[in-house]
Amino acid sequence: MTLNKHMSFLCFLLFFLTIYVSWKKPTYAALPVIAALPAYLFRTSVFGFPTTFLEAVLLGSACGYYAGLLMRRHANNDALRDIQKNPFFWPSLALLAVATIAVFVATDTRAAIGVWRAYFLEPILLLPVFVATLKNTTARAWTFRLLAGEIICLAIVAVFQKIGVFAIVEPWTLERRATSIYPFPNALGLFVGPLIAFFATLAARHTQQTRDRWLFASATCAGFVAILASKTDGAIGAAAFAIALLGVLSTRRIRQATIAAVCIVLLAMAAIAPIRTKVVETLTFQDWSGTVRRVMWKETIEMIKTQPLFGAGLSGYKTAVAPFHKDPKVEIFQYPHTLLLNIWTELGVLGLAVWIWILVVFIRLLAPRKRDDTSPYHLAAALALLTLLIHGLVDVPYFKNDLALLTWFLLLIPAAISNRHQPHHMVS
Repeated sequence: MTLNKHMSFLCFLLFFLTIYVSWKKPTYAALPVIAALPAYLFRTSVFGFPTTFLEAVLLGSACGYYAGLLMRRHANNDALRDIQKNPFFWPSLALLAVATIAVFVATDTRAAIGVWRAYFLEPILLLPVFVATLKNTTARAWTFRLLAGEIICLAIVAVFQKIGVFAIVEPWTLERRATSIYPFPNALGLFVGPLIAFFATLAARHTQQTRDRWLFASATCAGFVAILASKTDGAIGAAAFAIALLGVLSTRRIRQATIAAVCIVLLAMAAIAPIRTKVVETLTFQDWSGTVRRVMWKETIEMIKTQPLFGAGLSGYKTAVAPFHKDPKVEIFQYPHTLLLNIWTELGVLGLAVWIWILVVFIRLLAPRKRDDTSPYHLAAALALLTLLIHGLVDVPYFKNDLALLTWFLLLIPAAISNRHQPHHMVS
Protein backbone atom coordinates (compact mmCIF):
# COMPACT_ATOMS: atom_id res chain seq x y z
CA MET A 1 0.00 0.00 0.00
CA THR A 2 2.85 2.36 0.87
CA LEU A 3 4.55 1.69 -2.47
CA ASN A 4 1.32 2.42 -4.34
CA LYS A 5 0.96 5.72 -2.46
CA HIS A 6 4.48 6.71 -3.48
CA MET A 7 3.78 5.72 -7.09
CA SER A 8 0.52 7.70 -7.06
CA PHE A 9 2.35 10.73 -5.69
CA LEU A 10 4.94 10.45 -8.47
CA CYS A 11 2.11 10.26 -11.03
CA PHE A 12 0.59 13.47 -9.68
CA LEU A 13 4.02 15.14 -9.66
CA LEU A 14 4.72 14.14 -13.27
CA PHE A 15 1.24 15.27 -14.30
CA PHE A 16 1.54 18.76 -12.86
CA LEU A 17 5.17 19.22 -13.92
CA THR A 18 4.31 18.43 -17.54
CA ILE A 19 1.28 20.72 -17.39
CA TYR A 20 3.58 23.56 -16.37
CA VAL A 21 6.24 22.76 -19.00
CA SER A 22 3.68 22.41 -21.81
CA TRP A 23 1.82 25.56 -20.83
CA LYS A 24 5.02 27.64 -20.64
CA LYS A 25 6.64 26.09 -23.74
CA PRO A 26 3.87 24.62 -25.95
CA THR A 27 6.23 23.89 -28.84
CA TYR A 28 8.19 21.60 -26.47
CA ALA A 29 5.09 19.85 -25.14
CA ALA A 30 5.84 16.56 -26.92
CA LEU A 31 9.34 16.20 -25.42
CA PRO A 32 8.19 14.85 -22.02
CA VAL A 33 5.96 12.32 -23.81
CA ILE A 34 8.79 11.10 -26.04
CA ALA A 35 11.12 10.87 -23.03
CA ALA A 36 8.49 8.90 -21.09
CA LEU A 37 7.58 6.32 -23.79
CA PRO A 38 9.07 3.36 -21.87
CA ALA A 39 7.43 4.61 -18.65
CA TYR A 40 4.19 2.75 -19.42
CA LEU A 41 5.94 -0.16 -17.65
CA PHE A 42 5.51 1.69 -14.34
CA ARG A 43 1.91 1.01 -13.37
CA THR A 44 -0.11 2.17 -10.38
CA SER A 45 -3.63 3.31 -9.55
CA VAL A 46 -5.00 6.74 -8.69
CA PHE A 47 -8.32 6.88 -6.83
CA GLY A 48 -8.87 3.27 -7.85
CA PHE A 49 -8.23 3.88 -11.57
CA PRO A 50 -5.26 2.04 -13.12
CA THR A 51 -2.71 4.29 -14.79
CA THR A 52 0.94 4.50 -15.79
CA PHE A 53 3.70 7.08 -15.57
CA LEU A 54 3.47 7.51 -19.34
CA GLU A 55 -0.22 8.31 -19.07
CA ALA A 56 0.43 10.90 -16.37
CA VAL A 57 2.99 12.61 -18.59
CA LEU A 58 0.93 12.57 -21.79
CA LEU A 59 -2.20 13.84 -20.05
CA GLY A 60 -0.16 16.59 -18.42
CA SER A 61 1.35 17.56 -21.77
CA ALA A 62 -2.07 17.61 -23.44
CA CYS A 63 -3.69 19.63 -20.63
CA GLY A 64 -0.88 22.18 -20.57
CA TYR A 65 -0.85 22.54 -24.35
CA TYR A 66 -4.61 22.97 -24.75
CA ALA A 67 -4.83 25.28 -21.74
CA GLY A 68 -2.20 27.45 -23.38
CA LEU A 69 -4.21 27.54 -26.60
CA LEU A 70 -7.35 28.60 -24.79
CA MET A 71 -5.65 31.25 -22.66
CA ARG A 72 -3.85 32.70 -25.69
CA ARG A 73 -6.74 32.16 -28.08
CA HIS A 74 -6.40 35.57 -29.77
CA ALA A 75 -2.75 34.91 -30.59
CA ASN A 76 -3.35 31.31 -31.56
CA ASN A 77 -6.32 31.36 -33.91
CA ASP A 78 -4.03 30.09 -36.66
CA ALA A 79 -2.86 27.21 -34.44
CA LEU A 80 -6.46 26.20 -33.77
CA ARG A 81 -7.23 26.32 -37.50
CA ASP A 82 -4.10 24.25 -38.17
CA ILE A 83 -5.51 21.46 -36.01
CA GLN A 84 -8.60 21.16 -38.21
CA LYS A 85 -6.62 21.55 -41.43
CA ASN A 86 -4.24 18.73 -40.53
CA PRO A 87 -4.69 15.93 -43.12
CA PHE A 88 -5.12 13.39 -40.30
CA PHE A 89 -7.81 15.38 -38.48
CA TRP A 90 -10.82 13.59 -39.98
CA PRO A 91 -9.20 10.14 -40.30
CA SER A 92 -8.17 10.25 -36.64
CA LEU A 93 -11.66 11.26 -35.53
CA ALA A 94 -13.10 8.46 -37.68
CA LEU A 95 -10.72 6.00 -36.00
CA LEU A 96 -11.79 7.24 -32.56
CA ALA A 97 -15.46 6.82 -33.55
CA VAL A 98 -14.87 3.25 -34.78
CA ALA A 99 -12.92 2.44 -31.60
CA THR A 100 -15.84 3.79 -29.54
CA ILE A 101 -18.23 1.46 -31.36
CA ALA A 102 -15.80 -1.41 -30.68
CA VAL A 103 -16.08 -0.72 -26.94
CA PHE A 104 -19.79 -1.58 -27.05
CA VAL A 105 -19.15 -4.65 -29.20
CA ALA A 106 -16.70 -6.07 -26.65
CA THR A 107 -17.84 -8.50 -23.95
CA ASP A 108 -15.60 -6.98 -21.25
CA THR A 109 -16.51 -3.28 -21.29
CA ARG A 110 -14.05 -2.27 -18.58
CA ALA A 111 -11.08 -3.84 -20.38
CA ALA A 112 -12.30 -2.36 -23.69
CA ILE A 113 -12.45 1.15 -22.21
CA GLY A 114 -8.86 0.78 -21.00
CA VAL A 115 -7.71 -0.15 -24.52
CA TRP A 116 -9.83 2.64 -26.06
CA ARG A 117 -8.29 5.18 -23.73
CA ALA A 118 -4.65 4.10 -24.09
CA TYR A 119 -4.49 3.23 -27.81
CA PHE A 120 -6.97 5.63 -29.36
CA LEU A 121 -8.21 8.54 -27.23
CA GLU A 122 -4.89 9.58 -25.71
CA PRO A 123 -2.72 9.27 -28.86
CA ILE A 124 -5.28 11.18 -30.93
CA LEU A 125 -5.51 13.82 -28.21
CA LEU A 126 -1.76 14.33 -28.61
CA LEU A 127 -1.70 14.80 -32.39
CA PRO A 128 -1.71 18.65 -32.25
CA VAL A 129 0.97 18.46 -29.55
CA PHE A 130 3.20 16.34 -31.80
CA VAL A 131 2.60 18.67 -34.74
CA ALA A 132 3.50 21.77 -32.72
CA THR A 133 6.80 20.20 -31.64
CA LEU A 134 7.67 18.83 -35.08
CA LYS A 135 7.11 22.24 -36.68
CA ASN A 136 9.63 23.89 -34.40
CA THR A 137 13.20 23.26 -35.61
CA THR A 138 14.84 23.28 -32.19
CA ALA A 139 12.12 21.27 -30.45
CA ARG A 140 12.12 18.74 -33.27
CA ALA A 141 15.89 18.29 -33.02
CA TRP A 142 15.68 17.63 -29.29
CA THR A 143 12.81 15.19 -29.82
CA PHE A 144 14.90 13.13 -32.24
CA ARG A 145 17.90 13.27 -29.92
CA LEU A 146 15.75 11.96 -27.06
CA LEU A 147 14.52 9.05 -29.18
CA ALA A 148 18.09 8.24 -30.26
CA GLY A 149 19.25 8.33 -26.66
CA GLU A 150 16.44 5.98 -25.61
CA ILE A 151 17.49 3.42 -28.23
CA ILE A 152 21.11 3.55 -27.06
CA CYS A 153 20.05 3.07 -23.41
CA LEU A 154 17.74 0.17 -24.30
CA ALA A 155 20.55 -1.43 -26.30
CA ILE A 156 23.03 -1.12 -23.43
CA VAL A 157 20.65 -2.96 -21.08
CA ALA A 158 20.04 -5.64 -23.74
CA VAL A 159 23.78 -6.19 -24.25
CA PHE A 160 24.37 -6.43 -20.50
CA GLN A 161 21.64 -9.07 -20.37
CA LYS A 162 23.21 -10.96 -23.25
CA ILE A 163 26.66 -11.10 -21.63
CA GLY A 164 25.23 -12.04 -18.23
CA VAL A 165 25.70 -8.80 -16.28
CA PHE A 166 21.93 -8.33 -15.98
CA ALA A 167 19.47 -11.19 -15.66
CA ILE A 168 17.12 -11.99 -18.55
CA VAL A 169 13.52 -12.25 -17.40
CA GLU A 170 11.75 -15.60 -17.51
CA PRO A 171 10.84 -17.48 -19.64
CA TRP A 172 13.48 -16.12 -22.06
CA THR A 173 16.56 -17.26 -20.12
CA LEU A 174 16.93 -20.60 -21.89
CA GLU A 175 16.83 -19.03 -25.35
CA ARG A 176 19.12 -16.18 -24.21
CA ARG A 177 16.76 -13.62 -25.76
CA ALA A 178 17.44 -10.19 -24.29
CA THR A 179 14.38 -8.14 -23.35
CA SER A 180 16.11 -4.96 -22.10
CA ILE A 181 13.64 -3.22 -19.75
CA TYR A 182 10.62 -4.95 -21.30
CA PRO A 183 8.89 -8.15 -20.18
CA PHE A 184 9.36 -9.91 -23.54
CA PRO A 185 11.83 -9.65 -26.46
CA ASN A 186 9.36 -8.64 -29.17
CA ALA A 187 8.47 -5.49 -27.24
CA LEU A 188 12.06 -4.37 -27.72
CA GLY A 189 12.06 -5.26 -31.43
CA LEU A 190 8.72 -3.59 -32.12
CA PHE A 191 9.84 -0.29 -30.58
CA VAL A 192 13.41 -0.22 -31.86
CA GLY A 193 12.91 -1.69 -35.36
CA PRO A 194 11.16 1.29 -37.02
CA LEU A 195 13.52 3.73 -35.33
CA ILE A 196 16.56 1.92 -36.76
CA ALA A 197 15.29 2.72 -40.26
CA PHE A 198 14.38 6.25 -39.16
CA PHE A 199 17.78 7.13 -37.73
CA ALA A 200 19.71 5.34 -40.46
CA THR A 201 18.02 7.66 -42.95
CA LEU A 202 18.74 10.79 -40.93
CA ALA A 203 22.35 9.71 -40.40
CA ALA A 204 22.78 9.23 -44.15
CA ARG A 205 20.77 12.18 -45.43
CA HIS A 206 20.68 14.73 -42.62
CA THR A 207 22.18 18.09 -43.58
CA GLN A 208 22.33 19.70 -40.16
CA GLN A 209 24.79 19.31 -37.29
CA THR A 210 27.52 16.69 -37.60
CA ARG A 211 27.13 15.68 -33.96
CA ASP A 212 23.49 14.77 -34.63
CA ARG A 213 24.50 12.59 -37.55
CA TRP A 214 26.94 10.75 -35.29
CA LEU A 215 24.24 10.35 -32.64
CA PHE A 216 21.77 9.01 -35.20
CA ALA A 217 24.37 6.61 -36.62
CA SER A 218 25.15 5.40 -33.09
CA ALA A 219 21.42 4.88 -32.42
CA THR A 220 21.13 2.87 -35.66
CA CYS A 221 24.03 0.58 -34.74
CA ALA A 222 22.89 0.24 -31.12
CA GLY A 223 19.37 -0.55 -32.27
CA PHE A 224 20.60 -3.35 -34.54
CA VAL A 225 22.67 -4.80 -31.71
CA ALA A 226 19.57 -4.68 -29.48
CA ILE A 227 17.28 -6.54 -31.89
CA LEU A 228 20.01 -9.09 -32.61
CA ALA A 229 20.35 -9.66 -28.86
CA SER A 230 16.58 -10.07 -28.59
CA LYS A 231 16.50 -12.49 -31.57
CA THR A 232 13.37 -10.78 -32.89
CA ASP A 233 13.35 -12.14 -36.43
CA GLY A 234 10.55 -9.87 -37.64
CA ALA A 235 12.35 -6.73 -36.50
CA ILE A 236 15.71 -7.89 -37.88
CA GLY A 237 14.28 -8.71 -41.29
CA ALA A 238 12.14 -5.58 -41.54
CA ALA A 239 14.92 -3.20 -40.45
CA ALA A 240 17.46 -4.87 -42.74
CA PHE A 241 15.08 -4.57 -45.69
CA ALA A 242 14.45 -0.87 -44.96
CA ILE A 243 18.16 -0.08 -44.74
CA ALA A 244 18.85 -2.01 -47.96
CA LEU A 245 16.11 0.04 -49.63
CA LEU A 246 17.72 3.21 -48.27
CA GLY A 247 20.96 2.15 -49.91
CA VAL A 248 19.23 1.49 -53.24
CA LEU A 249 17.64 4.97 -53.10
CA SER A 250 21.00 6.65 -52.45
CA THR A 251 23.77 7.72 -54.82
CA ARG A 252 24.94 5.44 -57.62
CA ARG A 253 28.04 4.31 -55.72
CA ILE A 254 26.09 3.49 -52.55
CA ARG A 255 23.38 1.76 -54.59
CA GLN A 256 25.95 -0.46 -56.27
CA ALA A 257 27.60 -1.24 -52.92
CA THR A 258 24.22 -2.06 -51.38
CA ILE A 259 23.25 -4.42 -54.21
CA ALA A 260 26.64 -6.13 -53.98
CA ALA A 261 26.32 -6.51 -50.19
CA VAL A 262 22.79 -7.95 -50.50
CA CYS A 263 23.99 -10.44 -53.12
CA ILE A 264 26.88 -11.54 -50.89
CA VAL A 265 24.57 -12.01 -47.90
CA LEU A 266 22.07 -14.00 -49.97
CA LEU A 267 24.84 -16.21 -51.37
CA ALA A 268 26.25 -16.79 -47.89
CA MET A 269 22.80 -17.68 -46.57
CA ALA A 270 22.33 -20.14 -49.41
CA ALA A 271 25.80 -21.69 -49.02
CA ILE A 272 25.91 -22.12 -45.22
CA ALA A 273 23.59 -25.01 -44.36
CA PRO A 274 22.61 -24.07 -40.76
CA ILE A 275 21.78 -20.50 -41.80
CA ARG A 276 19.91 -21.69 -44.89
CA THR A 277 17.83 -24.10 -42.82
CA LYS A 278 17.02 -21.42 -40.25
CA VAL A 279 16.00 -18.89 -42.91
CA VAL A 280 13.83 -21.38 -44.82
CA GLU A 281 12.11 -22.53 -41.61
CA THR A 282 11.45 -18.93 -40.59
CA LEU A 283 10.13 -17.76 -43.96
CA THR A 284 7.90 -20.81 -44.38
CA PHE A 285 6.65 -20.67 -40.75
CA GLN A 286 7.95 -24.17 -39.99
CA ASP A 287 9.73 -23.28 -36.75
CA TRP A 288 7.84 -23.16 -33.44
CA SER A 289 7.15 -19.42 -33.66
CA GLY A 290 5.77 -19.85 -37.17
CA THR A 291 3.71 -22.87 -36.15
CA VAL A 292 2.11 -20.87 -33.34
CA ARG A 293 1.20 -18.12 -35.77
CA ARG A 294 -0.28 -20.53 -38.32
CA VAL A 295 -2.47 -22.02 -35.59
CA MET A 296 -3.53 -18.57 -34.38
CA TRP A 297 -4.35 -17.32 -37.85
CA LYS A 298 -6.41 -20.39 -38.72
CA GLU A 299 -8.42 -20.12 -35.50
CA THR A 300 -8.84 -16.35 -35.95
CA ILE A 301 -10.19 -16.72 -39.49
CA GLU A 302 -12.72 -19.29 -38.25
CA MET A 303 -13.77 -16.86 -35.51
CA ILE A 304 -14.07 -13.92 -37.92
CA LYS A 305 -16.37 -15.93 -40.17
CA THR A 306 -18.92 -15.88 -37.34
CA GLN A 307 -18.71 -12.09 -36.72
CA PRO A 308 -17.07 -10.48 -39.77
CA LEU A 309 -18.54 -6.98 -39.53
CA PHE A 310 -17.59 -5.86 -36.03
CA GLY A 311 -14.98 -8.42 -35.03
CA ALA A 312 -14.59 -9.23 -31.34
CA GLY A 313 -14.46 -5.63 -30.09
CA LEU A 314 -11.64 -4.03 -28.15
CA SER A 315 -9.81 -6.52 -25.93
CA GLY A 316 -12.35 -9.17 -26.92
CA TYR A 317 -10.17 -11.47 -29.03
CA LYS A 318 -9.14 -13.97 -26.34
CA THR A 319 -12.75 -14.62 -25.33
CA ALA A 320 -14.08 -14.70 -28.89
CA VAL A 321 -11.45 -17.10 -30.25
CA ALA A 322 -11.57 -19.53 -27.29
CA PRO A 323 -14.38 -21.73 -28.75
CA PHE A 324 -12.27 -22.20 -31.91
CA HIS A 325 -9.05 -23.04 -30.05
CA LYS A 326 -8.13 -26.70 -30.56
CA ASP A 327 -4.37 -27.05 -30.01
CA PRO A 328 -3.55 -27.31 -26.27
CA LYS A 329 0.17 -26.79 -26.97
CA VAL A 330 -0.50 -23.25 -28.20
CA GLU A 331 -1.71 -20.61 -25.76
CA ILE A 332 -4.36 -18.04 -26.63
CA PHE A 333 -2.62 -14.69 -27.10
CA GLN A 334 -4.07 -11.21 -26.63
CA TYR A 335 -3.95 -10.55 -30.40
CA PRO A 336 -3.63 -12.78 -33.50
CA HIS A 337 -0.17 -11.41 -34.38
CA THR A 338 -0.65 -10.11 -37.88
CA LEU A 339 -1.66 -6.58 -38.79
CA LEU A 340 -4.75 -7.36 -40.84
CA LEU A 341 -6.26 -9.72 -38.28
CA ASN A 342 -5.22 -7.53 -35.33
CA ILE A 343 -7.26 -4.64 -36.70
CA TRP A 344 -10.15 -6.77 -37.97
CA THR A 345 -10.70 -8.57 -34.67
CA GLU A 346 -10.45 -5.37 -32.60
CA LEU A 347 -12.17 -2.81 -34.84
CA GLY A 348 -14.06 -4.76 -37.49
CA VAL A 349 -14.37 -3.94 -41.16
CA LEU A 350 -14.84 -0.23 -40.45
CA GLY A 351 -11.53 -0.20 -38.60
CA LEU A 352 -9.78 -1.74 -41.59
CA ALA A 353 -11.32 0.90 -43.87
CA VAL A 354 -10.20 3.77 -41.62
CA TRP A 355 -6.64 2.45 -41.34
CA ILE A 356 -6.47 2.15 -45.13
CA TRP A 357 -7.65 5.78 -45.30
CA ILE A 358 -4.88 6.80 -42.87
CA LEU A 359 -2.21 4.99 -44.92
CA VAL A 360 -3.51 6.56 -48.14
CA VAL A 361 -3.26 10.03 -46.56
CA PHE A 362 0.30 9.27 -45.43
CA ILE A 363 1.35 7.98 -48.87
CA ARG A 364 -0.16 11.04 -50.60
CA LEU A 365 1.91 13.27 -48.32
CA LEU A 366 4.98 11.45 -49.64
CA ALA A 367 4.09 12.12 -53.29
CA PRO A 368 7.03 13.25 -55.48
CA ARG A 369 7.94 16.82 -54.65
CA LYS A 370 10.80 19.24 -55.06
CA ARG A 371 13.72 18.10 -52.92
CA ASP A 372 14.60 20.41 -50.04
CA ASP A 373 15.99 20.13 -46.53
CA THR A 374 12.76 18.44 -45.34
CA SER A 375 13.15 15.51 -47.76
CA PRO A 376 15.25 13.36 -45.38
CA TYR A 377 12.48 13.53 -42.79
CA HIS A 378 9.90 12.35 -45.32
CA LEU A 379 12.07 9.42 -46.36
CA ALA A 380 12.92 8.58 -42.74
CA ALA A 381 9.24 8.48 -41.75
CA ALA A 382 8.37 6.41 -44.83
CA LEU A 383 11.05 3.79 -44.15
CA ALA A 384 10.17 3.66 -40.45
CA LEU A 385 6.48 3.04 -41.28
CA LEU A 386 7.51 0.45 -43.87
CA THR A 387 9.55 -1.35 -41.21
CA LEU A 388 6.60 -1.25 -38.85
CA LEU A 389 4.25 -2.66 -41.51
CA ILE A 390 6.63 -5.47 -42.51
CA HIS A 391 7.17 -6.49 -38.89
CA GLY A 392 3.41 -6.17 -38.43
CA LEU A 393 2.87 -9.07 -40.83
CA VAL A 394 3.89 -11.39 -37.98
CA ASP A 395 3.39 -9.31 -34.82
CA VAL A 396 1.37 -6.58 -33.08
CA PRO A 397 2.88 -3.19 -34.04
CA TYR A 398 0.19 -0.82 -32.71
CA PHE A 399 -1.71 -2.23 -29.73
CA LYS A 400 0.76 -1.24 -27.03
CA ASN A 401 1.02 2.06 -25.15
CA ASP A 402 4.35 3.23 -26.56
CA LEU A 403 3.75 1.82 -30.05
CA ALA A 404 0.40 3.60 -30.51
CA LEU A 405 2.08 6.94 -29.73
CA LEU A 406 5.15 6.15 -31.86
CA THR A 407 2.98 5.15 -34.84
CA TRP A 408 1.11 8.46 -34.82
CA PHE A 409 4.31 10.41 -34.26
CA LEU A 410 5.84 8.86 -37.40
CA LEU A 411 2.64 9.35 -39.43
CA LEU A 412 2.58 13.06 -38.63
CA ILE A 413 6.17 13.85 -39.64
CA PRO A 414 5.66 14.54 -43.39
CA ALA A 415 2.67 16.84 -42.90
CA ALA A 416 4.12 18.69 -39.90
CA ILE A 417 7.60 19.26 -41.27
CA SER A 418 6.39 20.18 -44.75
CA ASN A 419 4.49 23.09 -43.24
CA ARG A 420 7.30 24.37 -41.09
CA HIS A 421 7.74 27.51 -43.21
CA GLN A 422 4.08 28.42 -42.89
CA PRO A 423 3.27 31.08 -40.29
CA HIS A 424 2.47 29.64 -36.93
CA HIS A 425 1.49 32.08 -34.23
CA MET A 426 1.87 29.81 -31.25
CA VAL A 427 3.34 31.82 -28.39
CA SER A 428 6.28 29.87 -27.01
